[in-house]
Amino acid sequence: MQKNQYQFPLVIRISFILLFLILSFYILTEFKFYLTPLVLGILFAYLLFPIANFFEQRKVPRILAN
Repeated sequence: MQKNQYQFPLVIRISFILLFLILSFYILTEFKFYLTPLVLGILFAYLLFPIANFFEQRKVPRILAN
């Protein structure tokens, strides 16, 4: 059984991709003031997670391990 699938023409697909890339770049540049601390916080938490687990295994409360 063959499904009938409609595909957009190549020009429209490329236009949507370019529009998405331009819009993404605009959003990232407009919100970099908010995104920078968020990304750094996520990275910092990711790096501290093994250390917090280490201290928690040694019976140190997690709030003090952070």
